[in-house]
Amino acid sequence: DSGLGAVLPHLARYLEDLAAPAARASVVWIIGQYQREAPRLGPDVVRRLAKSFANERQEVKQQILGLALKVWAFHTLNAKGEFPASGLEAGASGKGGASKQSPVTKEDSAQLLPRLEAIVDHIGNIASYDASWDVRDTARALKR
Repeated sequence: DSGLGAVLPHLARYLEDLAAPAARASVVWIIGQYQREAPRLGPDVVRRLAKSFANERQEVKQQILGLALKVWAFHTLNAKGEFPASGLEAGASGKGGASKQSPVTKEDSAQLLPRLEAIVDHIGNIASYDASWDVRDTARALKR
């Protein structure tokens, strides 16, 4: 537990106000890297970023693709019961109790997964026709 579980919701809230592409990309990366500490936050951030994906700069689009993949993978594995839950309990009872979110159950992930898959597919479809070849190739590779 890195202690970022309590900070991630604040970062997600300020993401919409950030104008600098490098700052937006950094916040998206942080949310993706530590989304396991606040697992209920990831799908909502992916949903909100899907709305503005076409208007984002290249570096932000790359990070959105990575975030979408990480959130989808987490909930896919969790719905199957294949994700180790040790880190989730450590966040709730670990040092200082930094993460106040309850662990996501298999049922929560299973219920969320169809809508999340649709959003990730939507982002992938938009990205596969992007003007930037980096974004386009990343999206096409992730579809396979």
